[in-house]
Amino acid sequence: MQSVERAKKMARAIEKKLAELGVSGHISDISIGPYIITFYYKAGKGQRIRQIASLEDDLSALFSIDVRAVIERGLRLEVPRVPPLDIPLKDINPTSGILIGLDREGLPYTLDLDKVPHLLIGGTTGSGKSNLIHVLIRGLKGKGKALWH
Repeated sequence: MQSVERAKKMARAIEKKLAELGVSGHISDISIGPYIITFYYKAGKGQRIRQIASLEDDLSALFSIDVRAVIERGLRLEVPRVPPLDIPLKDINPTSGILIGLDREGLPYTLDLDKVPHLLIGGTTGSGKSNLIHVLIRGLKGKGKALWH
């Protein structure tokens, strides 16, 4: 519950800062995941989306915001959740496949080995490739005691 209030407070701060920068609009929706808080910003009438997106550096300096996507008449803004939420995977029962972890919204993300007989794992240094392999091995063993963090 505390994270919901914190996210609403942050949404008001983002709206206020954008108004100070001459941008009209409002946060239309908030999605709170275990690692990312996503704000959906709806631009005001006559407001150019490109103008809002050009303020990414200012927003990033103030709120650690990433402008992730231009959506219909607005933007999807992402802010890291501090501290991230640790979720024991043993508390989640996947409907099918091997539980890999949770997506940005906190929903179970599974891998169906029947559909993916081969798997290529790529990423930059420190992005979690080894953690993913450990989670897959634990998932195959059926222990379900992995922590995805």
